[in-house]
Amino acid sequence: MTFKLETVQPTEFLNIITAERDAFENPPQNIYRLYCPIGNNDRAKAISDIAEELQEISIKQATTAKSELTTQNTWLKVVQSSEDPRNELRDEEILAGAEWIFHKDSETTTTSESMKEDIDSLASRQPEGGARIFAEQAFTILRTAEAESRAQVPGSKGYMSLGSFFTAPRHRKKGLGNLLMEWGVERADEMGLDIWIEAVPSAVPFYERHGFSQLKTVGIDLVCPDGVSERERLQWEEASDYILPVTVVLMYRLAKKDV
Repeated sequence: MTFKLETVQPTEFLNIITAERDAFENPPQNIYRLYCPIGNNDRAKAISDIAEELQEISIKQATTAKSELTTQNTWLKVVQSSEDPRNELRDEEILAGAEWIFHKDSETTTTSESMKEDIDSLASRQPEGGARIFAEQAFTILRTAEAESRAQVPGSKGYMSLGSFFTAPRHRKKGLGNLLMEWGVERADEMGLDIWIEAVPSAVPFYERHGFSQLKTVGIDLVCPDGVSERERLQWEEASDYILPVTVVLMYRLAKKDV
């Protein structure tokens, strides 16, 4: 098979998020339940809501002067080449995908105001009430650990990160992840940027093969805060039971200076 890497267009987010969810549900990944929850057991709406959110971000970034952007999100997809005579897939079936995020300045992403905006934005995907309170606590742990980790390792002022990285279940073990990772690594070296990622433990060997180093393992261990209502406490406990355990490994790759 011959594969090709393409940039995801704003009109394609419904397809890419559908493929992403299929991948993270086979097998189920707890951390995906934190980042991309399903409300009211409505899977289709969960997909369309995230797709709409990403489409808005994409359009906003495309219409904003680059000098004014603090982050730039680039979604990539892997599809089978239409020129491949063995192509038996559905038209433009997404085999794998990734979201590479370019951060202009690490300092702008570690201020208390910026971190709070990021945490609030992610937590707002959860239903209002106890589940959202749980998400705010969880994302605070993750974002604080990431900021502290970047402060420990002297590197580039700007950096890159991964917002998503997946391969469709039936297309794993074909090297598609390598295509997506090599694209990011090449851009990082060309631009002199370090890369910071939040990896699930099972993916650590893959990232290590691409030059990443482990810095810190972070486990989300939470206690329901005081002052919540009984209803919020029950919602919090339900979210905790559904999402946890979650453990991530913070990893980094410093830009090569001789490229």
